[in-house]
Amino acid sequence: MANPYKDKMKQIRKEGREDYIRDLTAWRNRMDDLQRSREKAFNIGDIKQWLIGFWDQTHTDGISYGYVEMNKIPNIICCNVLIHLLTHAKQIKEEQRLDLTIGLRFRDFSAEQPEMVGDDTLEFGLFQRWEITIQTKDREALTTLITELNNAPDFSDKAFEVNRWLFFGGLKEENHAPLPANA
Repeated sequence: MANPYKDKMKQIRKEGREDYIRDLTAWRNRMDDLQRSREKAFNIGDIKQWLIGFWDQTHTDGISYGYVEMNKIPNIICCNVLIHLLTHAKQIKEEQRLDLTIGLRFRDFSAEQPEMVGDDTLEFGLFQRWEITIQTKDREALTTLITELNNAPDFSDKAFEVNRWLFFGGLKEENHAPLPANA
């Protein structure tokens, strides 16, 4: 004998999945269109310097991350800029014997926060971008690396400005007192 409650719940779950897949597909299509538009409009001559921001999360999970903080730069250019910077970061790590792990990832926030997909008030917070990751609990090693990255060789004849942001406030580190060592 059929259970109308179970059948109704099964139908509701199916409709929910279909709605989510439709919303996610629409969002990803918008992101693809945005990237194509950025690629067409991009002109290296418009760039004065590469702005890179690192979020310091040594006090939480130990994985800090940095990305190109320039909205109109296509992801493919951001990836190339970060690979250039990553190469320099690995040199610094070896030369200074810093206790940290450095990597590169493509971050799709729709996979991390799927509940934001399709929500008109939250979807603005979704993004897709390339990031350098630095894993360490040693704040001094992170500070050394980020400070030295400001001296990275130019990329396409453009210098770097690398900033470190603290996770809990979004303020540049130099704008407030440093965290205590046990924070």
